[in-house]
Amino acid sequence: MGPTNEGFIPGYVYNYYVIAIDSSSNGSDTASVVFQIPDLDLPAPPEIKAINEDGHRVNVTWTASADYDVVAYKVYRSLNGKDSLLSEDHYSQRLYRDESVQIGKTYIYSVAAVDSLGNEGVKSAADTIHMKDFNPPSPTRNLFAVADSDGVKLQWEQVADKDLAGYMIYKSEIATGIYESVIDKPIMKESYLDANGTAGDWYKVKAIDTSGNEAYVKNGVQAVESSNQ
Repeated sequence: MGPTNEGFIPGYVYNYYVIAIDSSSNGSDTASVVFQIPDLDLPAPPEIKAINEDGHRVNVTWTASADYDVVAYKVYRSLNGKDSLLSEDHYSQRLYRDESVQIGKTYIYSVAAVDSLGNEGVKSAADTIHMKDFNPPSPTRNLFAVADSDGVKLQWEQVADKDLAGYMIYKSEIATGIYESVIDKPIMKESYLDANGTAGDWYKVKAIDTSGNEAYVKNGVQAVESSNQ
């Protein structure tokens, strides 16, 4: 029935103490026994949340398992279909910072509880993070636009960005007009020939990173006639 007449709790440790008392109320030394009820039930999974922190790391947090005898949590990560154990932490620790992530990759996280007898429960419902950067690249500098018989030749300084995807070229007929894209996808070199450009056209060159962040460029640069014409 158990000490509370409600049955024994799986995984719980019980301590029993026995003292023999004679008719004169003399007590013997205390004899004790400690035993743990076998726990065949797997601990319940926690609920987790994974958050991309500024494109530098993933913070994984989780709730406590509903089972009272949980002693640890295991954090798992899946990348390209391959699971790996990231950590096994004390039950009081419910935060893991994954610093080994890379922008552009997709990671799947899950957490499993482990009880006092070493039973590992089923993994939590997974949370998926696609790593991306939230900060746009720096603006391009020293853009030159020179028109000649071949069109408008553009040249600018390289933008230093660890996940640079290239540059987009935009053109407008007036400085304050709507700048429309000249190319379909980013280019990696720091020069471009707009064969349809003419002197007087206005240009903006914007760096873009692998997360789709595009640099902000306030003012355009007007193409001028080449001095060699």
